Amino acid sequence: MQNLIIEYDLEEDLDKFYRLKLEDLKSLIKNKEILPNLIFSDKNCYYQYHNFLNKIISLQPRKFNHPQTLNLPDSEDIQKGFQALKFDVEKGNNLNKYQSDKIVNANFEDSMFDRDDLFHFHLSDEIQTKKKYKGLVKRTDYLAIAKVTDIEVRIIDIVPHTHQDEKEAIENGLKGTDLTFCNMGYFEKLEDDAPELLNTLKIQKSVLKPTFYEPIEKAVLRKKGYLTFNTTSNNNMYFENSKKLEIFYKRIRNKKEIENEIKLIGSELLKYILENNKSKITLKYESMDEYQINRIFIWYQNAERLLIRVTTEISSGMKTIQLSKLPEVNQIKPNVKAKKRLLSDLGSLAPLTYTN
Repeated sequence: MQNLIIEYDLEEDLDKFYRLKLEDLKSLIKNKEILPNLIFSDKNCYYQYHNFLNKIISLQPRKFNHPQTLNLPDSEDIQKGFQALKFDVEKGNNLNKYQSDKIVNANFEDSMFDRDDLFHFHLSDEIQTKKKYKGLVKRTDYLAIAKVTDIEVRIIDIVPHTHQDEKEAIENGLKGTDLTFCNMGYFEKLEDDAPELLNTLKIQKSVLKPTFYEPIEKAVLRKKGYLTFNTTSNNNMYFENSKKLEIFYKRIRNKKEIENEIKLIGSELLKYILENNKSKITLKYESMDEYQINRIFIWYQNAERLLIRVTTEISSGMKTIQLSKLPEVNQIKPNVKAKKRLLSDLGSLAPLTYTN
């Protein structure tokens, strides 16, 4: 019985694939004027792609809500910025211009968003024109802390952004850390105003004693990699999330799914391999569509290439495999005039489609 050896390097293939998606995304956000730029490195592209998209707020109308007791600073500029934010939320305009200017860096880790799933917005109606910050609103000394869902933006509080706690952070080895983003008080206010938004995070039964952390304590624990809880004065405890870990586990699941499909491909190709007296193939993972229903592999054997499409039936989960011959490498004429993408939202990009 002939053995079949399948060689593949998913780590390399996934990284190359997601680097292409980052390049696509960079063109998209600049053309659509979502953000002035997208900066990324050549390593760990899978993480960078999902980390960036996690923070991007889709363009769709939402309700704009806030507590009746919300106190706006006595500043005409801040009040104008607040009204501009409200207008853009309700009209479905671009809200990403109000976010941190660091959002353009795909490696940027926003600790408050990553752990507490809360956004912060700068409150200005003045759009910057300098190339680096073009399209972003002017940076302000006050921030709106908000919970964002598909149907609403809920303002939790308006807080000063003056870095008055910088000395305390430096003394605790946290230079560059803004303790504004490590405050359990936001959960306290959200619990009073809209507790339904915290239902999925609430710990119903726990043997742990409720613990309240000061911002500096929370920042130190985060720096060390610990996940803590957000505790309110009612002794309710809420899970602290980690989107970074979610991306890590998602990558593991994706790799496992692909490896299982490679096993299916191996059995499907065995007949073809035996008929052509081959014992070794090199498999390249090429792409997947936005819903991960179709995965595409390319089998390379010298100049010969076989396209392998693995399609998953949504209702049953059954997989089918389609094989089709591709032109030899030296016969391909590059033509990228027919690039097509699904741009229903920024959370998904279809694979590039080329015509030869």
